[in-house]
Amino acid sequence: MPRHGSPANSVKTRKGPVTEVGYGPLTCCAPEGTRTPRLRDGCFWAPRCAPLAQLIRGGHGGEVRLKLYMTMTMLATRAPHDIKNVPGRFWASALGLADPETNGARRIADGLNSLEAAKLIRLARHPGLPPTVTLLHPTGSGKAYSWRGKWWINIPVGFWTNGWICQLSAGAVALLFVTRDMRSDRKENQPHPWLSGFDRKRYGISDDTWTRARAELEGLGLLTVSRIPQGRDFDYRRMRNTYWLHVERLDDPVPTGV
Repeated sequence: MPRHGSPANSVKTRKGPVTEVGYGPLTCCAPEGTRTPRLRDGCFWAPRCAPLAQLIRGGHGGEVRLKLYMTMTMLATRAPHDIKNVPGRFWASALGLADPETNGARRIADGLNSLEAAKLIRLARHPGLPPTVTLLHPTGSGKAYSWRGKWWINIPVGFWTNGWICQLSAGAVALLFVTRDMRSDRKENQPHPWLSGFDRKRYGISDDTWTRARAELEGLGLLTVSRIPQGRDFDYRRMRNTYWLHVERLDDPVPTGV
């Protein structure tokens, strides 16, 4: 069933209406010095896992952190990438949290504190006013915010305006990012991407979360998973899953009856 609340019907930033939101070095990590298409600036293999995987840990707290961070990056698109005078109850309503005036606002405060501890945002607190939020680099380095790197992806603004952010679980949102990263700029008539075991580990999502999130995205028509054989004709053939995210469907409303 759809969750409580829904985001605003229109989204505007200091630059005016937006149609998509860019995300850079958030989704996965790679060994230092490795040169791969999905290498993220400043994000190393050990001891940290991908920032995206870190955000979703901790049950419902992880869900609030991830969705709050995504929404803030949608709004703070222009330097100095800050957000002022937004109360917790507004964030709670936008994310579809229950009891936005009380428990929802408290969950937002916890999420902000966690994002600050992860060095993804900086909070400037003012007596009697909501804190000013300034985005920091998505790798958690504490450096100035930038979503552009060697590789980055776009998420349609329909993810917010059509209520997908309220409908999807944290795991499904994370897998949506992963499969969007895998799809890159491929066209649907091109070979669909697949993951090796090594690549899958780089995203840092547990097997259980991956399985549940895959079923959720497939059930909503956002993801198609197919099986293809690997190997030459006379080799033992292994079957591998390919993943295709129908990212354009985020511009449509959430299906009714789910």
